[in-house]
Amino acid sequence: MVAAYLRGRGGAQGVEDRDRSRAACAQGAGTALSKWERSSGDFKSTLELNTANSDARHNAEVLDLCIAKLVDSVRELQQSANGMGDKKQQLVTS
Repeated sequence: MVAAYLRGRGGAQGVEDRDRSRAACAQGAGTALSKWERSSGDFKSTLELNTANSDARHNAEVLDLCIAKLVDSVRELQQSANGMGDKKQQLVTS
């Protein structure tokens, strides 16, 4: 019975570690997102000045796709964290 209790406490600790990892990942994603948005804006500004600049057009399109994927990944991460929060609460209360 004591071993089962200790295993349960270890499970709760593992959930807390994952929560911290997810928070750090989300913070890093936010930093990347702001830099990518600025870069995308810079490429679009270049296109306003020179509409024939195919490199700027391509780079803006690629960045916009990367931004969309990153936003989707952060949403999935947040949904996962919310689900883990419920499981953590169950571990703590049981």
